[in-house]
Amino acid sequence: VIETAMKEHQRYFPIRKKEGKLLNKFIAVLNRNESNADTAIRGNERVLKARLSDARFFWKEDRKTPLIKRVEDLKNLAFLEKLGNYFDRTNRILKLSKYLSTQLMLPHEEIELVKRAAELCKADLLTQMVGEFPSLQGIMGRGYAEWDGEEKSVAIAIAEHYMPRYATDNIPTSRIGAIVGLADKFDTISSCFALDLIPTGSQDPYSLRRHTYGIIRIIEEHGFALDIGEILYTALDLLPLFEQKADSRYHPVILDKLVPKIKEFFKDRLFQINIERGYRYDLVNAALKAGIGFDDIHNFLQRLKVVSNISRETWWPDLVTVVERTFNIGKKAQCGGAVDKSLFTEAEEYELWVVYHKNRDKIQTLIDEKKYEEASHLYYNTFAKPVHTFFDRVFVNVEDENVRNNRLSLMKKINDLYYQKIADLSQIVMPNDKSSFNLSINITDRK
Repeated sequence: VIETAMKEHQRYFPIRKKEGKLLNKFIAVLNRNESNADTAIRGNERVLKARLSDARFFWKEDRKTPLIKRVEDLKNLAFLEKLGNYFDRTNRILKLSKYLSTQLMLPHEEIELVKRAAELCKADLLTQMVGEFPSLQGIMGRGYAEWDGEEKSVAIAIAEHYMPRYATDNIPTSRIGAIVGLADKFDTISSCFALDLIPTGSQDPYSLRRHTYGIIRIIEEHGFALDIGEILYTALDLLPLFEQKADSRYHPVILDKLVPKIKEFFKDRLFQINIERGYRYDLVNAALKAGIGFDDIHNFLQRLKVVSNISRETWWPDLVTVVERTFNIGKKAQCGGAVDKSLFTEAEEYELWVVYHKNRDKIQTLIDEKKYEEASHLYYNTFAKPVHTFFDRVFVNVEDENVRNNRLSLMKKINDLYYQKIADLSQIVMPNDKSSFNLSINITDRK
């Protein structure tokens, strides 16, 4: 409070000791000569003293009313047009926080703390201190919550749920603060998109890019396994704009328009953030466009890291070729088409089918255990040679439609084993081909 009064109102510089303790001194910069320095010093001290006296008054007065008794009065504080007031917003944050806690399978006692923090997280907006110093929202909430006797974890979460406040700020350290922070940010993003208040160019008046960046960092650093698509459905479903039909879980506008639009916004943020982190654009696209998508942000970032690591391995070009060739030809297969081994006419396709069946569960188990590097290496060892042999000796586009579709389905199953859960390696751009495969072969000529 003391520093905020100095910096925001008077543009003074507070001074600390080497160990960080605040001194009862400050620096003021004045554009005048030194002849009246003493007068200027006394004048600035007098002004600051008045500011600090006001702050002390606010602190004393605010403590007379517990935060929980302020919650109802949030009805008098407007949020966004058509989206009610801050009391309504608090209720949405509370419900969304509970939903996130349930998804993360938190114990009952911790869920109750999350709900309490969510209920109180906006109450300090009505205090005189925050009215005078808006940048202290959340920070004062923590102080008042501690004074009211709230659980320490609840008080900390009230302050942390605003984090990160800017690009280089820290994220919430507590799980409770992280969950309430996610709920707050998802509500803001959903509300703005529902009202078509979408960032354009450099214009982002509601800081949606920062909120999205905050969500990504919180999920990444806390290791939360969450589905952002489902979270967005839930957040939008809570808005008063969408009345639900009794026989429908979600409003069609939410399902068909808003969620895809917001997910595309997240996709763009994920791409930009990871490019800035130094990842190759094609590797980012490969992880984003995997069949599993990017709804689980933590999982997406895990896969991206692994794909980036193995892209430096000597066997990487051959792995890319296997996935890319099976993708290019397998995408012509009938969706979900089964493979009938009785239709095999060539030894190479039968051998490939046997290899697939023998190793499919091993690869899938590694993927389910999030051991993506081991799964990638096993996939390469399993399919590099037999897939090459298959393309070299077997014609896919034969006249017999059943045989042709059967071979296409075999390619699709092999491709799906990697593409669906790890990465779409057809997105990879190979600057120098060192693959043992002859990439100059035109696959269409071999069909």
